[in-house]
Amino acid sequence: PVAGALAPSELAEWILADRLPVRFQLQLHKVLWGGEAGR
Repeated sequence: PVAGALAPSELAEWILADRLPVRFQLQLHKVLWGGEAGR
């Protein structure tokens, strides 16, 4: 998903509800520092 367009928790709920055989990984730098440049 595009950062900020969909809550990660909502996407995770869809994945679990549909029992999809996928991996879900967040871009941790965006969680920690948001859109701050130079990080």
